[in-house]
Amino acid sequence: MKRRTIVARTGLFVFAILSAGCNFQGSFSFASEDKINSAFPISEAVSITKASVLELATDAQRKEIESQYDARLKLRALGCAKGYSPSWHTSVADIKNKLDNRACFTEADDEIARWLGFRRVGLLLAKPPLKPVPAKTPSLIAADGFIQTVRFASAAGIALIETQQSIEIADFETTKLLFREVKRSKAIGYPSPNGRLFTVGESDQLKIRDAESGSVIAEIPYVRAYEFHWLDEQTALYTSSESGKAFLIDFLSGNDIPLELIKRGVQRAVSVPDTRNQYVLFSHGTVTKIELNRSKVVPEVRLLAEKQASGIAWSSQSDVTADGTRFFGASRGLVFVDLTSLEIETIPFEPFVLQNGIATPKPDEIILTGFIQPPDGKGSPDFLYSISGNTVRPIEREKNSSRRYTYIRSIQKLAVINNNQISVVDKLAALEAVPLEKFASDVLMASNQRKLEAFERQQRLTATAVSSTATAPSPDARQDAATPYPDNPIARLARNAQIEAVGVYQGETGAMRAEAGRRTGNVLVHVRRSAKPLVLVLSSYEPVRWSLVMEPGAKLSAVLVSGYYQSQVVGAGSARVVMAGSRYAYKAGSQEHRALNQETFKWTGKDIDLFQGRYEGKSFSVGG
Repeated sequence: MKRRTIVARTGLFVFAILSAGCNFQGSFSFASEDKINSAFPISEAVSITKASVLELATDAQRKEIESQYDARLKLRALGCAKGYSPSWHTSVADIKNKLDNRACFTEADDEIARWLGFRRVGLLLAKPPLKPVPAKTPSLIAADGFIQTVRFASAAGIALIETQQSIEIADFETTKLLFREVKRSKAIGYPSPNGRLFTVGESDQLKIRDAESGSVIAEIPYVRAYEFHWLDEQTALYTSSESGKAFLIDFLSGNDIPLELIKRGVQRAVSVPDTRNQYVLFSHGTVTKIELNRSKVVPEVRLLAEKQASGIAWSSQSDVTADGTRFFGASRGLVFVDLTSLEIETIPFEPFVLQNGIATPKPDEIILTGFIQPPDGKGSPDFLYSISGNTVRPIEREKNSSRRYTYIRSIQKLAVINNNQISVVDKLAALEAVPLEKFASDVLMASNQRKLEAFERQQRLTATAVSSTATAPSPDARQDAATPYPDNPIARLARNAQIEAVGVYQGETGAMRAEAGRRTGNVLVHVRRSAKPLVLVLSSYEPVRWSLVMEPGAKLSAVLVSGYYQSQVVGAGSARVVMAGSRYAYKAGSQEHRALNQETFKWTGKDIDLFQGRYEGKSFSVGG
């Protein structure tokens, strides 16, 4: 009888131990945090992610990751318990009843998954290139449709290609596809230096994905594709669209670190030549040089220099010369930044409007694209610009060619993008060099001639309107008065599109000065999901910085920008942006509105379907 009592008591004791909880190395524990985590187990997604990380790690790395993981589990339990500490005999059911805030555990799981994702990214970044930089230059890469964007890994033979239909990862030595998927509503970012990862933006979230499988490795909320920048094989930098603050990700520790010294979001990040840990960050109105100190567990960021760059916008079309010494971009004029000294030089090109700058294998030579204002619908040639000689050479191009250029830095070659093909070229056919002063003089004469012709056309239209009856002209009469521009690609894009217009006299007052000392206003335009493609007409009297926010499913084909003073558009993605003249309107039914509609008809062959206007605009929504 006594023996049975002892056995029974022993059984109850063992049961109590089992109920008390077990720690995550498989041994029994009476620690309150282990009991809490037993009551609220980690999510299956976190467990799967952890297994993927450990599979990539070395033995030493596994030990360190396991230790960090256990520490985070402990913080998860203590943080969500908010002071509650169960005793050793408290049951799992009692703990669940006591702690009913399951959302806290879900959020903690998300944080652990984010940390594990960053660690996994770090392990993949440390691997050799997915495909080596080819010793032999490929002759041609063909995609499945019209190529909108192509970006190359800086230290691997990998190309990230965006077409109208899909996103593709290609080995650009063999030209074989490694990965392809239907694009849907994604905005592509950049491949990692070793080509094993690439980024895409989906809605307001950035996803870091595996280049071979497409699987999502890590996610960062409130970050757009163009707000994330790879720095090297250990770190990256991003800007939160929610807070506007910049953060550094250290993939070795899996932590992101606020960059308090950066007051505005980073638009571009470029390494300083002949250094290991120095970078130049380009923000709105500021150029900042930093140094990363990796001697400690968490990298420290040190400010080396800072320079104001008021009125300069650093677009994604900016580039670095082939020798890595100068950053350049098109912002009203051609802007150069010496990456060592941060000296800024601006070379005026007005009235020629620069749109894009592309590096070439020659450090002294870059390609410039743009057009003469006002446009004549026929387009303008591209140019080779000599930095030291301050000369331009028009590049010869085939008739009706859609060719664009890109510099492949890993092989130091120039490539031409034409429809669905990428071909490497050794030399561009260009005409005789012309001094920039003569080029600017010729452009000014052509611009003035176009303005005169436009004025004469308007006078004829006004005279026709005065002599006509008060009733609206028939569609046929409208087409006679406003003949579409010949050979106009916008009309093709507009054929099945909805035409919407937004007009303001001025945007919400901004601090950035534009031409003639005028201040550039800011207007936000949300482009909603729509069944039909959208052609957007933006017009203003004062200069405006039109910021477009593309919602998932938005189908923006083209943007026509018109105004008395020159404006700029950001966030248009792959949509075609055209400077469409000097018309502006902010009142429906006004004479200015009718003139803007006629100019829109010339570009699109269609009337404006929907017009929104205000004297001072701040925010609009289009599409839907």
